[in-house]
Amino acid sequence: MGIAEGERMSHKESEPNIKLQTWTIVMGGLMAIITGVLSAFLSDHLAQRAWLTNADYQQRVAVFQKRLDLIERTSQLAGRAPGLDDVWQKYLQEISTSVKKGNLPSHDPAISEKLGEYNGQFRATLEMDALFFGPKTRAAIASLKPTGDPVPYWNYPPDNLGRLLSAMASELQAPPVSPSD
Repeated sequence: MGIAEGERMSHKESEPNIKLQTWTIVMGGLMAIITGVLSAFLSDHLAQRAWLTNADYQQRVAVFQKRLDLIERTSQLAGRAPGLDDVWQKYLQEISTSVKKGNLPSHDPAISEKLGEYNGQFRATLEMDALFFGPKTRAAIASLKPTGDPVPYWNYPPDNLGRLLSAMASELQAPPVSPSD
């Protein structure tokens, strides 16, 4: 066996090595491509999930802050009730005096405007309370007004206003609800 035969043999033996090397390179490239694609999909999925989690957190914080603001607003309006009752009594007194003198009922327009403004604020606040809080608050709002003659909110029983505020406080950290709940 000469050098030429040995060279031919090593060439034949190296032929499978070239195929193996080519196969290894191709498979390595495919694995790199597949890994890159999967990494991109996974990264996108995780980024989307993080964004949704952050959006959910921001919504919960916004609802919590709005609920705190509504509790404060409702509390302030309930706290004004005794003073507004004095204004209401003055308003009724003026009408009564006017009627006793045989005149048409009359009153100071500034008082009427003030009472209307506070009553409107209270009604709007109750509507917002019903939207942002749950069933306990809605039930407290429904039972707020005593049955019978129309009564302005500042004459509602103080216990009813207290129950409303307690219901709101108990639902402060509850998840956001839909108005139909």
